Amino acid sequence: MRIEGLALFRREEDVLLLDRGPRLRKEQRFDLPGAMALPGELATSASRRGVREALGLEFTPRGLLAVHATSADDETSHHTFIFDGGPLKRSFDLLLGEGVLGCLWVHRDNLRDLVAERVEWRINVAADAGAIDAGPTRYLIS
Repeated sequence: MRIEGLALFRREEDVLLLDRGPRLRKEQRFDLPGAMALPGELATSASRRGVREALGLEFTPRGLLAVHATSADDETSHHTFIFDGGPLKRSFDLLLGEGVLGCLWVHRDNLRDLVAERVEWRINVAADAGAIDAGPTRYLIS
């Protein structure tokens, strides 16, 4: 099973996406910052490491917003944990890491132009869960 830890940073209705450059598939170019967990690494640690490596930011996840589970069998199952990175200030310094071409703030209504439908779905569900008094962690299965 593969484990991935991502962070959702918000600015009102905008979310921060990383541009990882042209890839084979559309859904691999833009995504939330984070990383695949190394063997024995927790999803929270993978998220913190991925944000630090991609953006040069140290952050502490404020809570688990959503878990997206996909599975065909034990070898191909994938669990994506999306943590609340909280709001970011209008101006902050980023040190973009290797393999990251840039980052951009995208309004949630425009996500479909940049990401695959399933990525848009999980980002919007996580953003809704991060709203004030939104309730418990959301679990997505596909």
